[in-house]
Amino acid sequence: MEGYDPLKDPGDFLGIDGFHHSVILTHLRYQLEEALRTANESIAKDFYGEKSKLLLHAARHVYPDADNLGYRRIKDAWGAERLAGNSEIIYPKIGIPENPKQLHEHWSGLSMAEKDGLYRVDPFIGNRDGIPQLERDRYNRQTLDVLRAQAKKRGDTEALEGLGKIKGLLKPSDDGLPPSYLSYIDGESRFVYALDNPDTAKNVVIELLPASRGVEARVEYVKATVKQLRQAAISVDPNAETSVILWGAYKSPVTLPEALYYGPAERAAGGVRQYHEGLRITHQGPPSNNPTIGHSYGSVLGGHAAGHGNSLNTDNLVFVGSWGTGVKRVDDLRLTGVVPEDTSRHVFATLAKHDPVQLMPAIHEILPTHRGFHAINIGADSTPSKYWAGWNPEVHMTSHYYKSGSPSLRNIALIMTGHGNLVT
Repeated sequence: MEGYDPLKDPGDFLGIDGFHHSVILTHLRYQLEEALRTANESIAKDFYGEKSKLLLHAARHVYPDADNLGYRRIKDAWGAERLAGNSEIIYPKIGIPENPKQLHEHWSGLSMAEKDGLYRVDPFIGNRDGIPQLERDRYNRQTLDVLRAQAKKRGDTEALEGLGKIKGLLKPSDDGLPPSYLSYIDGESRFVYALDNPDTAKNVVIELLPASRGVEARVEYVKATVKQLRQAAISVDPNAETSVILWGAYKSPVTLPEALYYGPAERAAGGVRQYHEGLRITHQGPPSNNPTIGHSYGSVLGGHAAGHGNSLNTDNLVFVGSWGTGVKRVDDLRLTGVVPEDTSRHVFATLAKHDPVQLMPAIHEILPTHRGFHAINIGADSTPSKYWAGWNPEVHMTSHYYKSGSPSLRNIALIMTGHGNLVT
């Protein structure tokens, strides 16, 4: 509630549940790293080194991956120096264009034998934006089977199990759902999944993966979101084909403390932009309505993809359960085809009253539901918890924001079907 300080009674706090436990660890990590950053700025390097060792020793009692703590991570978090490296996904040079539009033109002139020959050279060719979804899916399913065989051969049961779960997502459904498509798969079992073909759908919804703990969590996230979003869109526009995509082609944070850092979002933003461009290029018929949804850390990814001097080729941007987007206001975002003065009419945000992500440190700028951000606010149901001043981890989940009949889902469905002007 207003004025409530989660650090006043950490003993009670730590005993409530895993989500609240993660929030308190995030605050402690923030304070420790802020202390290191301040020390580096104010005292001599040799003395800083000794102090940082002491703080690191203390940090190991606060969170298990404390060895990741250090000046490199601090600069990544607070902007003193961003991590080096190309944010775009890197593909091997095999004599074909990397630009999605140029690749699409080149690919369209190849025979099937020539395409299969390129696949033998690059087994991950199905990941390239600009190739039609049907062919991406065909090649990526083959690669998925190869990855499973390799995992089995080396006795990697964890990888084999995770890849098996991805394969399970692609099986034909018994409940009348359209086909599934594998738009991306890599050697780390990161994937992009589409329900129904985005190349032919009238509405193409892209949801950006938030923090997730491994392949199983990503697969469960697909199950908890994609079908619900598509059903909601159909309820608003039953005659329109709607494809819903879960974009997870990046190394996302695993825990809430790791979600302090903008590095994963910054590095993945280029891949998000290129994927959006590819969807426009391979789409058949009239231009589709393409909204983008960022839930939790996915909103940080969405903010970096559309902000910091870049433009995201999306019709609308929706921030769900967000504790920051990496930009200060809607004016810092650019949506391709939308004039800057109209951007605020295409950016939406929803945050449940008792969503405890509001207790997270304000690292990723202000809440997108804040009046000063200038997004269109969407209402959300909220149920207080019996504990911890009412903060309820359950309302942060997509099972709450995407619950049938909820105001948040009804309004998101309007946005997904191109009726954002009707949002209430």
